[in-house]
Amino acid sequence: MDILISGKSIAVTPSMKTYVEDRMVRLERFWKSLIRCHVEVSRSKHHKHGDVFVVYTWIESPGKDIRATSDATEFQEAVDLVYEKLERLIRKAKYKTTRV
Repeated sequence: MDILISGKSIAVTPSMKTYVEDRMVRLERFWKSLIRCHVEVSRSKHHKHGDVFVVYTWIESPGKDIRATSDATEFQEAVDLVYEKLERLIRKAKYKTTRV
């Protein structure tokens, strides 16, 4: 699976890129047919919480694309939250396409 990482109003550091790649590669355990994973990282200023990292992902798969978004005050926490959402959505999509 190809992983494409981009930053919107934020520079993606090598450590951020490594962390995202390590998490997203693990999604292939659930469905080998995943084609490509796009990850967009941005930082916004929330009026009460300060800086908030937003991670938007979409995965190209057989059938419909899988999309998930999460936000948190820490970058790693946002990536972990979106990973959990994607895991659940991938299992659901795989079940829908492989059932008889």
